[in-house]
Amino acid sequence: MGYENYKKRLQSREFVTGKFTLRDICYSDDAIENEINNLPPEHNHELWKNIKAVAEVFELVKVICNPTISSWYRCLVLNGLVGSKKLHHVKGYAIDFVTDDVERDYERLVKELPKYTRLIIEYKESEKKKWIHLEYNGINDKIHFRLDV
Repeated sequence: MGYENYKKRLQSREFVTGKFTLRDICYSDDAIENEINNLPPEHNHELWKNIKAVAEVFELVKVICNPTISSWYRCLVLNGLVGSKKLHHVKGYAIDFVTDDVERDYERLVKELPKYTRLIIEYKESEKKKWIHLEYNGINDKIHFRLDV
């Protein structure tokens, strides 16, 4: 059950948690380009608990702004490929997304989102790219900051 299974499973429109499909949770251009199986293990109950908790918070994000998911779950191989040394996406409790106006929506989320662990506006100055990174691990720390990656 490798990469071909991953590609096939991405076609399913079945909701696996709340209003999110498997494609929402694990699709990655980098995984496709590098033929990486980025399916979350079905029997990892801790991982799915984390994914469902983030999904619950992300539903609130969708009420506040109009986000497009850019990265949610990442397997270890994909996480390393994109250069991340942290395991937030691997453990299922982080999601990256963009909006029409990242700066404005980040400020709105800081003020209006009732729970999150960390909310970070991340940017790659060299590529002029910005996105919002949301973490929720069950602890409502509401830490927010900016980070040049």
